[in-house]
Amino acid sequence: MTGSLPKLIDPLEFVERKKRIQGSIPLAGMTRLGDTVLNSAGQVSLDLSFAREGRHAVISGHIKTDLILECQCCLEPMVWPVASDLRLGIVSSLDEADCLPDSLEPFLLSGDDRVSLDELVEDELLLSIPPVPQHSGCVSLAERPVDPSRSPFAALAQWRGNT
Repeated sequence: MTGSLPKLIDPLEFVERKKRIQGSIPLAGMTRLGDTVLNSAGQVSLDLSFAREGRHAVISGHIKTDLILECQCCLEPMVWPVASDLRLGIVSSLDEADCLPDSLEPFLLSGDDRVSLDELVEDELLLSIPPVPQHSGCVSLAERPVDPSRSPFAALAQWRGNT
């Protein structure tokens, strides 16, 4: 399935039909991601396949985008490339999730069989963001060398020396 992507999908139905979704969705519609990124312009390209692997219904595929994050060292914008492979085992309970092989992450279906494609992709993007985003080689403010002449107490030392 390419072109216009559905907003809601029924993962179990897609598994039975062995569907594949390819296309892109805008970052702007992902509200939970909005608090984390500096700029929500852009698209997430995705390629997802729905199939059965043994007894397990599985969503596998790849998502790719560039997120604009704030470096927590220098507070400047930084590009965080995301190229994430995903393998999700569709489950309806935590007990089923415990029975999944290690190669699958659980994707818990709640009461409704239909889920938002945007939210599924947004969850994967949120998991790909580091806890403390920073440029490679960026030195935090605490690690930067301190110039004693720029110290707020330098003026006090001069004043004290004049008395």
